[in-house]
Amino acid sequence: MKSLVDPSGIPPDAAPGKHLWTMPTARGARERIEWLVGQARGDVLDVGCGQGGVSILCARRGLRAVGVDIDPSRIEQALATRVREPDPVRNLLSFRVADATALDLPDATFDCVVMADTIEHVENASSLLAEGARLLRADGVLVLTATFGFVPRDHPVTFYVASLLELLARHMTIQSLDIVDGYFRVVARPGPTSIEDRLRLDADLQPAFEAALLDAQRKAHNERAAMETRLREEMHRTERSLRQRLREETYRAEHALWQAQSMKARRWWRLGEVFFTAGQHPSAVWRMPRDLGRVLRPVPRPKKPERLLPAAAAKEQPSLDAVNTPRQVPGTGTALSQATSGPLCAVELPTGAGFPDGPVARPDLTVAAILDKFSEAALAYEWNQVQPGPQDWQEMLEATRPDLLFVESAWWGNAGRWRAIVTAAGAPKQQLCDLVAWCRQRSIPTVFWNKEDPSHFNKFIETAKLFDHVFTVDADSVPHYREVLGHDRIGLLHFGAQPRVHNPVSVPGGRKYPVAFAGTYYTHKHRERVVQMDTVLAPAREFGLHIFNRIHDNPVYRFPAAYADHVVGTLPYEQMLTAYKAYKVFLNVNSVTGSPTMCARRVFELSACATPVVSGHSRALEEVFGDLVQLSQSPADTTTALKELLGDDETRDRRGHLAMREVFTKHTYGHRVDTVLGALGRPTTRPEPTVSVILSTCRPEQLTHAIEQVAQQVHRPLQLVMVLHGIGIEPEVVQDKARAAGIHDVVVRAADAGLSLGACLNLGIEAADGRYLAKMDDDNLYGEHYLADLLHAFSYTSAGVVGKGAHYVQLQASGVTILRFDHLEHTRSKRVQGGTIVAEGDLLRQLRFADLPRGVDSDLLRRVRAEQAEIYSADRFNFVSVRRDDPSTHTWKISDDELMATGRVVCHADEANQVLF
Repeated sequence: MKSLVDPSGIPPDAAPGKHLWTMPTARGARERIEWLVGQARGDVLDVGCGQGGVSILCARRGLRAVGVDIDPSRIEQALATRVREPDPVRNLLSFRVADATALDLPDATFDCVVMADTIEHVENASSLLAEGARLLRADGVLVLTATFGFVPRDHPVTFYVASLLELLARHMTIQSLDIVDGYFRVVARPGPTSIEDRLRLDADLQPAFEAALLDAQRKAHNERAAMETRLREEMHRTERSLRQRLREETYRAEHALWQAQSMKARRWWRLGEVFFTAGQHPSAVWRMPRDLGRVLRPVPRPKKPERLLPAAAAKEQPSLDAVNTPRQVPGTGTALSQATSGPLCAVELPTGAGFPDGPVARPDLTVAAILDKFSEAALAYEWNQVQPGPQDWQEMLEATRPDLLFVESAWWGNAGRWRAIVTAAGAPKQQLCDLVAWCRQRSIPTVFWNKEDPSHFNKFIETAKLFDHVFTVDADSVPHYREVLGHDRIGLLHFGAQPRVHNPVSVPGGRKYPVAFAGTYYTHKHRERVVQMDTVLAPAREFGLHIFNRIHDNPVYRFPAAYADHVVGTLPYEQMLTAYKAYKVFLNVNSVTGSPTMCARRVFELSACATPVVSGHSRALEEVFGDLVQLSQSPADTTTALKELLGDDETRDRRGHLAMREVFTKHTYGHRVDTVLGALGRPTTRPEPTVSVILSTCRPEQLTHAIEQVAQQVHRPLQLVMVLHGIGIEPEVVQDKARAAGIHDVVVRAADAGLSLGACLNLGIEAADGRYLAKMDDDNLYGEHYLADLLHAFSYTSAGVVGKGAHYVQLQASGVTILRFDHLEHTRSKRVQGGTIVAEGDLLRQLRFADLPRGVDSDLLRRVRAEQAEIYSADRFNFVSVRRDDPSTHTWKISDDELMATGRVVCHADEANQVLF
């Protein structure tokens, strides 16, 4: 069905506040306009009509509409649009330039007054509403949308719930008031609202107000992070420009000095100096024989200064106070100053995307939190996160009424507001004590998480005593807590990864650098860590090592001279997330090596990005990750591991994929929150998503193979919907075979042989009840983790369809297995292989397959893109498309030569199973 707001007639800026819109903003505007038009009836007055979008849509529905706007240019555009409408619509439309606070129209003229994002643009909105009430008939309605809260664009007026109620109540009786996607939606009738009704509405809207306020807070946080990134980049560009200008001017000065020195070194210049001196000072004549003898001696010419090329100069270490001899960054050909204390990075990396918008996994769970930066970013997607300060905590908590107080062993806490308060000389300060006591009085559970155990157990133990429940990253510390605190409400809580932030989505340029380390060099503590540095980092220098020094501005933490040529600067956390995916391998060393559970947060984050990790030995890494993280106990171990990972793409990618699967399956912050809620006796509300596999077959000989491919999937709950296309087998027989294979939820549909492939697949869609629908083919190979791996992608993208653009094809006739489209891995794409389509159930039920005998996959993906839904191409593993000897058995008619033209041979055909793991 044609959208109400489309390019054929309605301009995208149908409401006031004209500015360039992003796609989500435009989608939100379309939904608001459709809601407005859906509420309209009878004779309509469109106040602040702009280019006339709402008026035109009303007229298309058969409503008489009058649009008014104070801007003549907008009315001119609206009239131009009106001309293009068919006569029946045009006859219902009129536009005029007018001041909507004083219209030359009789009372009770209209059945509906529409104000689309209008009142926040005028300072005398009360007069606007009074005029609207005058013009409405007794049973008429005002339909209004307005921005919720402060928007720094062209809005002179800001509305919250109380201020909007106060404005409307003078002139209108409010029928409904909602907050949707950051906008008020109001339906009202003429006549003032009573005080009792105002108070009732205010109370009823409090939950919506709080939710909208939290959403606005999250958006403001993300916008601030994006702005900081842009400002930082601008600062970097300006600094590089200034450094280049400084080099240029320095070069010019040095070149001029060289020219002068070269001229003075010439024999004729020195000869002239002898005669000039003798002419000015007669007493010097007697020295002339000696001076002339010196002139005849050769004098070395001064060395000409070298000019640094702009391209290299732009990549120098960008610390303005680092004025040293340029050197080369290993593996980049990039000039870099010897000083490495600057705040920037000499390696070219894509711009960090910052922290993406939600969704929030548990929107019904509000948590007051005191967190340092890394945990703040990770947990913000798991619950409605409120982050109070030491001065405003009571006001904020009374407004939001959190379900839980969650405090970690924070050094800075909520952007520095709680610095030295969570721990202060071994004991928490009064503000934290008061906060915890306030929560306890209101039966709000309190949780403390010490992420610094075992090293800083004593620094935070007094803080831990305040809380109902205590979690630690170190299992060996649990008995100590029980002994000191005198209760058993102690639990283990590992670090983890946040899929929305830590994920394998590729960055521009891909993994173009070999190996990196990010961290700090300690000379005064953590002796075991220093030893691991020499074990892990020293051998990596031969492989193009880059080091990001986390504490760059303190000489105490400066790397020794042996590593100086490899230090490339430092990165803020947002940019480090990009670096995770710009390197083929990352290195790790451990400050704590004996704990069975405490290991670096970075290992979880890197593994979620499918980046292999080589680490110094750690008991925790061995017990948590097994052989998924390669542990090195000697320089030779490190060299062997790096040769293997950097020398074989297949091995490296396989290791990265297995570690990623482990993290997404067991070690996300969603799992961590489940642990906390379980300890509190609360439901986790995170059921595994249901998947319905839709499989249509017209080949009875493939039934057993097809059922086996579905039955071996490790993901549950799982439903198989099999469509028997012209096969004379009783559905009950197929159901029994599937249940015997281990699939308990089986639906079988018989389809006439005359139906198209698309029609058969639609029968499957109609019978499926899963949240996700997966189309599988009857002849391909699917690894047991195929579905589980693809489903993870829905947790870190906003995709409506996930599949495999990069994929393996077994060519039985040619005897080889090829990899096609290897550039389409971990990326947004226009297409995926048809046998790998996994889609949001609602999206596929809406679009369905076209009634076509072939080409149904390509057609579906084209319509998915037309709906502006995202298609994500995940990893290449755990799926093999099988092309049998007889090409006539396939609906897609393509030769082996054509397939091989878009791929490369990776193994023999009978070795295809090696990519299923």
